[in-house]
Amino acid sequence: MILINIQMDLPPTMLRATLYTNFFNGNVITSRDITAHSIVAENINANNINISAGVGGNLTANNFVGNFVGNIIAANVVSDSVTVSGNIRGALANIGNLATGQINVSGNVVLSPGKSIFASQMPFFWTSSIHGNPATGANLIYTGAMVDDATYIDAVLGVRLTRAVNALSGTIKWNVTGFDFTKDFNLRSFMYMGSGADGAWMGVGASDPGTGITYGGNNGGRATRLWTYTYQYNEMFGGNGQRIGQLQNNYSNLQNLWFAADLTIRTISNRRYMHIFANNQLQNAVDITSWIPGGNYIYIGAGTGGANADHYCSHVELKYI
Repeated sequence: MILINIQMDLPPTMLRATLYTNFFNGNVITSRDITAHSIVAENINANNINISAGVGGNLTANNFVGNFVGNIIAANVVSDSVTVSGNIRGALANIGNLATGQINVSGNVVLSPGKSIFASQMPFFWTSSIHGNPATGANLIYTGAMVDDATYIDAVLGVRLTRAVNALSGTIKWNVTGFDFTKDFNLRSFMYMGSGADGAWMGVGASDPGTGITYGGNNGGRATRLWTYTYQYNEMFGGNGQRIGQLQNNYSNLQNLWFAADLTIRTISNRRYMHIFANNQLQNAVDITSWIPGGNYIYIGAGTGGANADHYCSHVELKYI
């Protein structure tokens, strides 16, 4: 490999070869195109890469350090990190094909018609008809655990969270290591609540949801519960398990049937908000801007009290949005 320091305007000649080199500690400034089959380097490490025209071909490096002030027009950009203050134009193929790292863009991401940005947005899901038992099943993405009364039944019903017996609770939990709960995300579950008491809950970002009816809030999580029977309201939980939001709802229309529940956390204008939806209908929302996740657990649970009901869960998925 050749070590060179570039601090000059590139000549008008188009570069149409494959460039193998290192770029360190300088500026790459040009108003012309850089066109090559490939630019392959261990590092492109410059204070500024200022290109007012375009970069064509493939850019491959372990690190791009500095700022792309102009446009990137390339088939592939492979790097741990790319910082762009200009535009990323997807005129060719896979722009920002990063195995690891991130692209930080303060400009615009512009895609040509018919082009798309693809990413793996769903790092976790469990479905009883595919994986079976969440703790011992086949091809599990993360191994779960069932606590208290939660018991795996079969591929159709999934996990029974509680039996129709008074004063029970049951939870399925997964430690989704590596998931960033400070980003926008959605936790979805398919649940069943029988007629009776007392309803199901779901939570995120706890160090461990614990056992019993704790909702995980006392372990740094955020959770929500759909109360049934005489209560008929939604509650949000956080901090040390304290209630941070309550809204009256009629959950009789969600009993004795399967439904989809979504816990969604989004950042809007520098504020963080948690919403709960049931069958795509908003149930409650609360500001959680001050929340610092305590861990990487997600959990689905249910409980009974002086009255009871069967509660089930057959599918759980977690994805960035």
